[in-house]
Order: sequence, then structure tokens, then C-alpha cells
Amino acid sequence: MFTSGVQNFGAAIAGNEDVPVFQLTGEATENLRPALDAGTLEVTMTGDGRTSLPTEDESIEDTPSSFTSRGVRGPAVKPDLASPGDTIASALMGGGDAATVMSGTSMASPHAAGITALVREANPDWNATEVKNSVMNTAAHEVTSEGTVVGPQRVGAGRVDARAAIDNDVMAYSLHDRKAVSVSFGVLEVSQPTVKREVVRIVNKGDETKRYSLRYAASSTVPGVSYELSSESVTVPARGSADVAVKLRIDPAAMRKTIDPTLERNQLDVPRQFVAEAAGRMVLEPQGQGATLRLPVHAAPKPVAKLHHSRNIAFRGGSDTADVRVLGRGLDQGSGREAYRSLMSIMELHARSPKLPPCLGEQTSGCAVNETAEGGDLRHVGATSVGEGDGAMLAFGLSTWGNWSSLGGHTIPYVHTDTDGDGEADYETYAMPMPSTDVLVAQTVRLSDGSTVDLQPVNGQFGDVDTNTFDSNVAVLPVSLGALGIDPSADSHEISYTVGVSGFYGDPETGDVDRIDEPVAFDPLNPAYTVAGADDAAALSYVAGRGDRFTVTRNPDSADSAEGLLVLNHHNASGRRASAVGIHELDHRPVSTDDG
Repeated sequence: MFTSGVQNFGAAIAGNEDVPVFQLTGEATENLRPALDAGTLEVTMTGDGRTSLPTEDESIEDTPSSFTSRGVRGPAVKPDLASPGDTIASALMGGGDAATVMSGTSMASPHAAGITALVREANPDWNATEVKNSVMNTAAHEVTSEGTVVGPQRVGAGRVDARAAIDNDVMAYSLHDRKAVSVSFGVLEVSQPTVKREVVRIVNKGDETKRYSLRYAASSTVPGVSYELSSESVTVPARGSADVAVKLRIDPAAMRKTIDPTLERNQLDVPRQFVAEAAGRMVLEPQGQGATLRLPVHAAPKPVAKLHHSRNIAFRGGSDTADVRVLGRGLDQGSGREAYRSLMSIMELHARSPKLPPCLGEQTSGCAVNETAEGGDLRHVGATSVGEGDGAMLAFGLSTWGNWSSLGGHTIPYVHTDTDGDGEADYETYAMPMPSTDVLVAQTVRLSDGSTVDLQPVNGQFGDVDTNTFDSNVAVLPVSLGALGIDPSADSHEISYTVGVSGFYGDPETGDVDRIDEPVAFDPLNPAYTVAGADDAAALSYVAGRGDRFTVTRNPDSADSAEGLLVLNHHNASGRRASAVGIHELDHRPVSTDDG
């Protein structure tokens, strides 16, 4: 017998004729505890309660399941709507009149599909988009988490309503993307005050004029970001239409990194990564008969820096130091965990990779099949080492030709490291969120036995410091030197490494989108170049702004062969995050001068 601390749950533990199992509810556990403690509890299992016994709790209606996930941010916000899908009783296949209880999309999807079939039956002349439109618009039941309304990035328009969808004959949708229905501004990189505008078309397919009051209902907000509707009311003639504009205003200087109020800030006792989103719904309240209609509205704006740096550095007059000068405009706004600070990582540049061509026809390898694959198309690779003693770290930096939406899942950069010089990789370091969380880490495993030897936050920071991990194309994967079996106090320890990116849209045979197979040699204890900030300390990243200088020290005794320096500006706009610094050795020609 298994006890429980909760009253309602999906029973997932089953027994058999040899080992019968019964799972108690929280209330039953408390009721039986005294008899158990007194030693007088006797249990007889007759099989009458086989499979499951129902429990009821109205307080969990229209709340999100613990396992429900968020959708994408662009080109259209998803999901479209929410549907009952947690501990749903349905017909048991092959069970006669018996029922089974399941959870997940296996239950939610049939609910939604059945409702769309009913709408199509009631309106046989509607196309698939119109059916979807009506089902979304009438999903006007709020889904709440501990009393707070859940936004469209988790539940779409709201919880589906079969009766309202069937009876409805008015549709509101984005004119920009008819099939998406929702108003989605997507991911916006903003460097100056910006105004965006989308038009919502409201179509009345009925025989009577309809009038609605209009308002925007926010579910998550970002300072400096606001929505405006062009009208407070609208009249839609019978068999006609009317347009309403949704205007998005953004002041990037006022923006702060704010979290969706329904999300927990910490997971696994550390700050999670998250996307700041300005989201809610356009609400159409009928002035008279009819259902309330809703339309999801969403944007994921973020301020961007415009930093650049010295294209080349020179070690003059026999000096072993030179400066990288920072120019342009950085970010320095907000405080604490809501702050935006432009971060810069500087390391040795070790390899470049050309851009993959688009896949054409039946080609599936050596090409990028779509934008997601472009986010795994390697461009630059480099490495650095920082810290001392137990805090000594090796860090691999990379950039790709396109942006990924998130690391892990569809885009997984990884590094294979040979630490003993035998030509075989001993460790793999890869980017991946911890299971069922948004805690993004660089996980290092020993390839000989698959054991995890180290976990470090990607870019060296957890989610209380914004490093722009989402919708980006640059990342730093750190790993402790000690975890790799390298003694930080030794004079030298050369390693070699290769880099790849695997993902859902990778090569059908290897799973890789792109890979640099030629091993790169690097000595983390004796690198060719080290970089230090204003405090003369090396770091995985530095808060950088106009006028800052970073000191580069060369090591003539190092065996490393760097192409130059790789600079990752984490908060720059797309296409401007990764670049190279050429190095002049006295009177020699520059090692590298082209900006990546």
C-alpha cells in the first residue's frame, strides 16, 4: 500500500496478481494513520476497486496541470487554447463498458478535436481555419494558477467551450496571419523607441448586427511595453466585417527582465532561465446576446546593445600586453534580477565553419533544412580558461549562423574533449535544461561510463543574471578543470577538442546539424592568450560598455595556435553578436582581421 499527501492525482502505479497494489488518497492516509501506528490496521484487497476510484475537487478545475508546457514565441504564439487533459476518464479499449483514466495530450486533443467536429457539423460551409477561429475565440474561460490568470504562452485563448463554439457566428483574427488567428508580434530586438501595429479583423457571419465593447486584458507585463486598441467598441454589420488596430509601444530604456507571474522563479533551488513576455488577450464583450470572444496577443521584446570593439590589436615594442577597446552602446538598466547588463566574453578563436546551404529537393545532409537547423549551423569556436584551484574552469565558446529559440531539445551544442592525448574523446560537454525545468546547464559526462562529472550554468550564470540564452546564437559552455581530471596547479596540460550541434533537424544518420571534426589543441593551463578585465581578473563574461578596455596578455611559450580572439557580445542584436579580433605579432601580418 502506498500513502499520499494529496487528495487528487493520476494513479500511475499498478499491481498484478502476484503483487497487488493500492494507492491511498491523502484523506484516506490520514484516516488510517492512527490504526497503523497502533498496529491494529488490517487490509483486505478484494479487487472491487480495480483500476481506479474517482475523487473530486472543484478547486482544481480550470487550473494548469503540473506537466503542461509552454509553446513557441514566433512566428505565432502557441498553444491556441487549453482543453481538459488531466486525469480524464474515457473508454478502455477492449474493456467492454470499462473506463480508464489518462492524462496529457492523449486526452486534451480528443476533447478539442471532438468540439471542432461539432462546430464543422453545425457550419458545413466553414473551412478549417474558420472552425479553428471560432473554437479559439470562444475559449473564454480563464485558466488560473493559485488565483493568477495564466497567459496565452501556456493556455492560448483560454479553456475551450463546446456550446459557445457551436453557437458562435463572429470571428476575430489577425489580418497579418489569418491561419494563426492570434496577434503575435514575436521576438523583438529593440534599440530605440518602437511602435508596431497589427490589424484585427472581426467578421460577422450571422444575420444580425453585433456590437462589442473592446479592451486589452494583460496576463504578463514588461515595464516600458504597452498595448493600445484603436477603439473601445466596435459594430459589426450582419454578413460584414470591421477592423480594429492593436498598437504595441516599446521604450527599450524602461524595459526590465520581468517574469510571468504564474512561473516560479527558482527550480532545483536555483534561479531558472525565462523569457520576458508582454502578453494577454483582446476581449470582445457583447452588448446584448452572444458569447464573450477573446484573441491572444503576445510579444517577447528585449533591449539590445550595439557594442563593437578593436578590429585588431598589436603587441608593440616587445610588450606582451595589448588592449581590446570597447566602442558603441551597451546596456545598463534596472537592478537585481530584473537588470539588463550587456555582457561580453573574450577567448581564443580556434576554428571557423562555413555557412551550410539550404536543403533543396531530397537533400538531407550537409545542408540546413529550416531556420531551426540554421541555429545549429556552427560559425565560430573558441576556448578560454579562468579561475584558480577548485574554481579553475575551462570554457568553450561558440556562435552559429542563425538563432536558436532555446538550447536543448532541437538545438544541442556539444564538445568532445580528449584529455589524455590518445586521440579518443574522454568527455562530452553539452547544453541541456535539467529535466522538467528551465535550469539551463552545461552537463559534462565521462564517455567511458556515461556518468555525469560536472554541471555548470550555461554562460556561467543562472537565471538571476540575464545572459540572453533564448533566441540567440552565442553561448559559453563551462566545465571544471578538476572534473576533467586536470590538476589546475600543474604547469601544462594540453587537450584537444571537437565541436558539434545535434538536433531534431540534423543529419538523418548522425543527428548532427553541423560539426567541426578537426581536433583543436588547447592548453588551459598555458594558453597563448589570456584576457583580464578592469580588476585584472579573467572571467567567463564581463559587463561591458563604451570606453571599457580588456587587457590581452600573450604567452610566447605556449604551444597553442589561435587564429585570433573570439568576442561574443551576448546582448547585441542578431547578426552582431560574434566577431573576431586580429592579432599583430610585432612586425608580422595579422593573424586574423575579418569581423565575423
